[in-house]
Amino acid sequence: LGLMFVLIGNYLPKTTKNWSLGIKVIWALNDEENWNATHRFAGKLWFFGGLAMMLGIFLPGEYSIFVMLPITLILAIIPAFYSYLYYKKQTKEGRGYALENPYKTSKGKKAYNTSMIALVLILAGVVTILFIGDINCVFHDESFTVEASFHDDLTVEYDVIDSIEIRYESIPGTREWGFGSAKLLLGTFHNEEFGMYTRYTYTNSDAAIIVISGDKILVFSGDNVEETEAIYEMLLTKTGLGG
Repeated sequence: LGLMFVLIGNYLPKTTKNWSLGIKVIWALNDEENWNATHRFAGKLWFFGGLAMMLGIFLPGEYSIFVMLPITLILAIIPAFYSYLYYKKQTKEGRGYALENPYKTSKGKKAYNTSMIALVLILAGVVTILFIGDINCVFHDESFTVEASFHDDLTVEYDVIDSIEIRYESIPGTREWGFGSAKLLLGTFHNEEFGMYTRYTYTNSDAAIIVISGDKILVFSGDNVEETEAIYEMLLTKTGLGG
């Protein structure tokens, strides 16, 4: 995502006034000088904002989201605000085109409606991916399956499990591959204690179950401590490891 902002930031200053690509706010669309100034500014902001976002890869996976979201909002809002300030400056100096509403034209209405629909779909997608999702544990006769939104399900047979443990703490780990959001941490992770391990937990989980099978380690959790404890007790019963 950071690389995308870098590439687009490099391209923005070269765009001419249009209804399809760029910072399509009324003050820029109505004045070519405003458009050019806004996109020169936005190009620099997006370029360096993209670089800053890319530095987020050095943070633990669960914290990178708190870098990505603020930077994305800054890159979206600040250029529009800059265009408005540039318009006010032009007005004060008695230059620039008179401000008319380009959305009154049929072409303007179509472009505006298309932009609004795209914005709503993007925001809905972001909210869905970042703040929605569930992890469920389904018990079968010979195995159990961990099901998770936005990631592959994982099935483990009871007879290959060596040990089961529950910990009332947040398990540390850096995501090597998989999915991470404000709600879920899924995929292949790494920490000093386990090395590489598979994780299916809620981001702010206060308890987690650790299942060891040979050299494979699975860390997963329910939505809360009570649900995680219930899964743990059921696993002990199904595997016979509860004594």
